Amino acid sequence: MGQSTCNIGQRRRLAALALWAAVAIPLHAASDEPASAEGRELTATRADPQWDAAFTRTQGWTGGDVIGSVELNDGRTVWMFGDSWVGRVADGKHVPGSRLVNNSIAIHRSHPGRLDEPPAADELEFYWGSNDRDGHPTAWIVPRSAKGQAEAGPSGHSPPTWFWTTGGGVLLPKHQGAARLVLFLFHVGRRNDENSVWNFEHLGSAMAIVDNPGDRAENWKFRQLSIPYAISAKQSRLDPRREQTSWGMAAFVDSDAESPGTQFVYIYGVRESRQTGKRAVLARVSPADIEQFARWQFYLGGGRWTSDPSKAVTIADEIVSEFSVHRHKGSGHPQFVMVHSQPVFGTEILIRTAPRPQGPWSDPVSVYKVPDVERNATYFTYAAKGHAHLSRPGELLLSYVVNSHDFKSMVDDASIYRPRFVRVPLSALGFE
Repeated sequence: MGQSTCNIGQRRRLAALALWAAVAIPLHAASDEPASAEGRELTATRADPQWDAAFTRTQGWTGGDVIGSVELNDGRTVWMFGDSWVGRVADGKHVPGSRLVNNSIAIHRSHPGRLDEPPAADELEFYWGSNDRDGHPTAWIVPRSAKGQAEAGPSGHSPPTWFWTTGGGVLLPKHQGAARLVLFLFHVGRRNDENSVWNFEHLGSAMAIVDNPGDRAENWKFRQLSIPYAISAKQSRLDPRREQTSWGMAAFVDSDAESPGTQFVYIYGVRESRQTGKRAVLARVSPADIEQFARWQFYLGGGRWTSDPSKAVTIADEIVSEFSVHRHKGSGHPQFVMVHSQPVFGTEILIRTAPRPQGPWSDPVSVYKVPDVERNATYFTYAAKGHAHLSRPGELLLSYVVNSHDFKSMVDDASIYRPRFVRVPLSALGFE
C-alpha cells in the first residue's frame, strides 16, 4: 500500500504499539506471597458476535486497538482506542485513502436498565481530531507544548511525539460540585531518524482530565497533565537503577479497607526492564487530589504506603503493557479482578483475582484461547481487558484484539484490528 493509505511512520507506530502491548519477559518473584492458584485451565467462555457487530463498521472509524471503557454513571460509556483506522472498508479491506490516527474515543448510551445489551452500530459515536492542513484526520488528543500549542511535524509527516491511550480511566466523584473524567495516556516519540519498526520509545505518562464529562463528547473541555512519576526509556538508559515506568493501565475509586469511609483512586502502573520484564505497581490518592502529585502514595508492601515512588514494590509479575482491574460486586468477600493477555505473543486471555487492590494476586488462570490467530501465521492477539459494568449477571465481558506482524495482511483483512468480545462465566472463577 502507498502513501494514500497510510504513511510509513504510521505503519511503524501501529506495529510498535502492538509489539509493545504484547511482549513481556517472564518473571517469577513477587513482593507479597501470592494467593493460591486454581490452575491454568480453559473455561466455558463464549464468543459474543453481537458485541463484535457493534464495532464492525465500513465508514468513518473502522478499527482500533486498546479498547478500554469507563462508565459515566448516566447511562453512557466512553471507549478508548489506540491507533485507529479512519476511512472506508470495501470487500473486507481498508481502501486507499484510509488513514491511521494515534487515538480515538467512542460514546454509546445504554438502554435504561440494560447496560449489558450491546449497542447497534449506529448507536456508537466516534471522535477523533479535526483534519490537518493536508486534509487528513488527526488524533483525538495530541501532546501540547508548555505554551499550550499542539506539536506539529513537517507537512505530510507525523508529529514528533504522540499519545496512545493506556485503556485506563476513571470517573471521579463530584468535587466542588462537578465530576471529572480522567483518561490515562502513554506519551511516545521517535528515538531518531532511522527507518525501523522499533524506532519509538516511552517518553512518559499523562492524564487527560475532562472537566465536563456530563456534556456531549464534542463539547468536552479537557486538560492534559504529565505524570511526574513516569520514568522514560532515556532516563532508564542513563541510570539503569531507574526502571522504565508507566502509569494508568487501570484505575478505579474504592474505599480503604483499613479506614471505612475513606476513598482512594487506585492507579496501576507497569515497571519494566530487560532483566526483569514487566511487573505491576500501584499508587493511590484521594479523588479530590489526583492532580496534586505530591499527595500520591505508592504501595510499599505489607499493607504500608509511601510517598517515595522508587520504593513501590511489585504486586504482580509476568504482565503486559495493557490490562484492566475492577472490583467484583458480588456477594461474599470483596474480590478484585485483573484481565490481561498472555505475554510474549501468547494466544490466551488470563484472569487473576485478589482480596484487595494491592493483592496478593493469584497466579493467572486461562479463560479463553483466541482462535482467530490460527487463520494466518502472521496473526497475534493482545490488549485483553474486562468490562464489568457492561457484563450480564453471572458473567464478565472481555475484549481483545487480533493484529498481524505483516502490515499488508492487516490492511487486507478489516475483520482484524478491531474489538472482539467474549463472555466468561464468573462461576468458573469461583465467584458467587
